[in-house]
Amino acid sequence: MSSKIFKKFPIIFLLLLFIFILSNLSDLKAQDPVVTLANLYNQGKYQDAADLGINLLTSYPENKEVYTYITLSLFKLGEYQKCLTYTKEALGIFPNDVQFLKLIGRVYNEIGQYNLAITYFERCLVYNPSDGWSYYYYGKALFFSTSYYKAISALNAAIYLGVDQYYPHYYLAYSLYKVSEKNKALSVLEKAMKKYNTNRLIELYNLIKSETNH
Repeated sequence: MSSKIFKKFPIIFLLLLFIFILSNLSDLKAQDPVVTLANLYNQGKYQDAADLGINLLTSYPENKEVYTYITLSLFKLGEYQKCLTYTKEALGIFPNDVQFLKLIGRVYNEIGQYNLAITYFERCLVYNPSDGWSYYYYGKALFFSTSYYKAISALNAAIYLGVDQYYPHYYLAYSLYKVSEKNKALSVLEKAMKKYNTNRLIELYNLIKSETNH
């Protein structure tokens, strides 16, 4: 009987079978706790994502995706020491992972340990030398560690590699100012202010401009 139905309505039968398979796959995906973890993070529920991710490590002890959402959630929450703990744990499993190397460098930037941040960003750039954001964070760490000439080089690289935010322009201009290249600093700021509307650029420009007029 079923074979007769199939011969009579082959396209309808296949379509119904396809819909049935898809619905079952969707149900399985919805039950996947790692998918739930990703959804929590993407919805901005960082505390829930961090809590779930940490609990999932019992069942998924070496899952890169779980570690990714735990560490990013903790960073978003500003729980930097806890973020360090889990990022170091992740690097113990994935020692050359660019994402974790970059994140731990960012954490060290946030807590003011710039020399450690520099070490991790340099490692990160060995594995991904075309990552503009790594150059930006590296340049920021160099700036705060008063390595201004190196900061200038790194921040120029960040801009060249397409970091489309005002931050690298700001720290580049500030670094130039710190090494007494005030006219170059003003030039960087003038170009940046045409593209980015932020008081930080204007305030730095006015500061440097006031000194060049004396």
